[in-house]
Amino acid sequence: MDGISISIDFIYNCIINSIVEEKMNSSKKKIWAFVKNEWCLCNIIEGSPLDSEMIIQLIINDCIVPEHITISTSMIKQNSNSNEEIATLFPVDETHLLDLNNLCLMNNLHNGPLIHMLRRRFKQDKIYTYTGNILIAINPYKKIVGLYDNPVAFYNRKMSYLKDIDEVNHLHRVDVGTIQDDFPHIFDIAFNAYSNIKNMLEVDMAEVSPTTEDEVSKGNQSIIISGESGSGKTEAGKLILNFLLQL
Repeated sequence: MDGISISIDFIYNCIINSIVEEKMNSSKKKIWAFVKNEWCLCNIIEGSPLDSEMIIQLIINDCIVPEHITISTSMIKQNSNSNEEIATLFPVDETHLLDLNNLCLMNNLHNGPLIHMLRRRFKQDKIYTYTGNILIAINPYKKIVGLYDNPVAFYNRKMSYLKDIDEVNHLHRVDVGTIQDDFPHIFDIAFNAYSNIKNMLEVDMAEVSPTTEDEVSKGNQSIIISGESGSGKTEAGKLILNFLLQL
């Protein structure tokens, strides 16, 4: 019985110590909170999402705001006429803090880390980001030196990259936005369309010469450019055409 009592006491003390340690380290933890009408990355200063209230510190533009805010930890955003901040909360995953070329590499994706990631990349003049095989482009409203200077060099670099990954990759369908893909760029979209047309026709002609229009058109490609007014759709179209004309 004594042995059992010691084991229970030991387990109880471990649990208590774990809770105390968690409380002590709470200031080092982060959380996503919808406060002041936007998603913010926050340091947890006091409390936890399990408590009725929590004190947080906003991190805006990678800078810690000195002011501490007390928020309700309700998981549902509510309208309130009081001065109390009502927030929707989500946990922070370590992938939320990385610089990713493809948002599909991010765990627990929602509006908070999505906007935060695009904003951080935008400030580094990384205006292109993949989400799967869809390219997100943000209009920089300025000229970024070297971004579009040499379409042919981009094509050669991409072909070399594909050959390094798989010696036969360039003989088959090329898919942009793959996990290995490290080229989020409007030229990459044009490269994908051009390569698929060229490579699929080469494969068809190697097997049997196409005799009908349908056989020839198997490699047809479409590029859809969508966005709000002023988002840069026209310029994106011009860049794609310029890339294709340079090859």
